[in-house]
Amino acid sequence: MRSIGLMILLLLAATPPAVFSLDITETARMQVPDGAAIVPSESGWISHRPKLVTVYEDNHEPAHEKSTKLNERVEISDAGSYYSILKYNDNSPTTFSLLRVDVFNNAGERVYSVDKPRASSIRLSDADGSAVGIVGAKGFPSSELDVYDRAGMISHTLHVTFLTGISFEPASGLMFVNSADSGLVAYDMSGVEVHRYGIARNFCVSGDGEFVATTNSIGISYFKSGLKIKSMAEAPGLTGTDIDMRFDSGASRLAVLGFDHLRVYSLPTLELIWELKSREPNARYSALDSSDDGLIAVGYDVPMKRNGNTSHTQGGVLLLDWNGTELHNMELKYADWTIGHPLVRFSSGGELLKIATRNEAYLLTISR
Repeated sequence: MRSIGLMILLLLAATPPAVFSLDITETARMQVPDGAAIVPSESGWISHRPKLVTVYEDNHEPAHEKSTKLNERVEISDAGSYYSILKYNDNSPTTFSLLRVDVFNNAGERVYSVDKPRASSIRLSDADGSAVGIVGAKGFPSSELDVYDRAGMISHTLHVTFLTGISFEPASGLMFVNSADSGLVAYDMSGVEVHRYGIARNFCVSGDGEFVATTNSIGISYFKSGLKIKSMAEAPGLTGTDIDMRFDSGASRLAVLGFDHLRVYSLPTLELIWELKSREPNARYSALDSSDDGLIAVGYDVPMKRNGNTSHTQGGVLLLDWNGTELHNMELKYADWTIGHPLVRFSSGGELLKIATRNEAYLLTISR
């Protein structure tokens, strides 16, 4: 496969690129079992397929397995610190009636269980495994969120209209609830509203939990401790197709990933510093992550059209610094594909980069 041939289209800052001397080594590669989905976590990997959940170490050595049934589904927390097995009332895990939820840490230890919850789905916090049960579904005019503690007891219930997403931020200890009606709202785990951020399509939180950035159809907003510092309507380069966002480690720059671009803005001014596009017209970015030590990883897929059909068999992962310097381009080939792949995730402060396609999982070691 020829290189994706990425180029910097805009470089507005006068700061010279940082010079990195990186030694990048592929230290492990694993074939993903047929029918399985694998998710990179902070401390390893979690694979799930019908009838089986497997947790792996970083180097792909199996740590433990749990059997599941056809009427059970697996939910994994964002960073993979916890997972849950949801048992439904018949052999279809799309049924809205839950019989039981068992929550496990990534060592395979059961943390707590909930019998006959009102919810139809569950979201887990990486901080302590506490859960939110969604009574209803995303997009419903009205939903209720049952918040469970580590004893499996409902501590409180929130009422939300037109729910679009829930996420937890371990650094701040807050739960972020996004609604197409009332916007993005942060709550503490006792159910007290802490901050409102307005309508948001995407958002990200800095590593210390102090800063939040949001995007919507008209621009970018930047908040510190819940207070809006800067908002820019029609921010340079923003097209409404952003799929992910990340702060750098000092919250002085913001990376916004779209299907066909990566843009980095300075903070708090929200000035566009640089933009990265592809010379490959069909390439589409799939995933974004950043490390504590100044690296950005971007996954991309290059769909090809043959005989009127589109196939997804090749892509790759880019490694860059925050000045837009391309440090590494790992090309990938695969037989199966789904949206959001290849996945990328840093761990160990940036010393490890985990990459997952539908067919293989890779572990890269990065040293300077």
